[in-house]
Amino acid sequence: MRRAIALVWCLVLSVSAMAQPSDEKRAQYEKEHVEIVKMFRTETGFEEIDRGEVLQFIDNKQSRVFLVTKPGHPAHPAVVTRQALEYKGQLFLKSNGMGRGDQNALKIWVDYLDSEAKAAIDKKREEAIKP
Repeated sequence: MRRAIALVWCLVLSVSAMAQPSDEKRAQYEKEHVEIVKMFRTETGFEEIDRGEVLQFIDNKQSRVFLVTKPGHPAHPAVVTRQALEYKGQLFLKSNGMGRGDQNALKIWVDYLDSEAKAAIDKKREEAIKP
């Protein structure tokens, strides 16, 4: 699992500032992305679910989910980590995204995931308060 996370961080640290990478760079990014997916698949403890444009790798031990884009996703290649956190009896879900694809699409995607999670948590809180 540490190797998979290390590969994800390598992807983050080497994000290119170029708007349109060359074909050579694009091929390199795809190769790195394939390696990240391969690492998640070989590490024990991850459950994989294909969600169409995204592969979901669930780590129940750490209460985290890794969302890995597939070709065709607007932010591809990218990885989003979502983790459930409890603080003072409150549940929070935090999303962090990183990738070499369209950074604006990645931000929109992460913001959407965060707003979706907040709405679900708020709804549960309201239901818990109702008599």
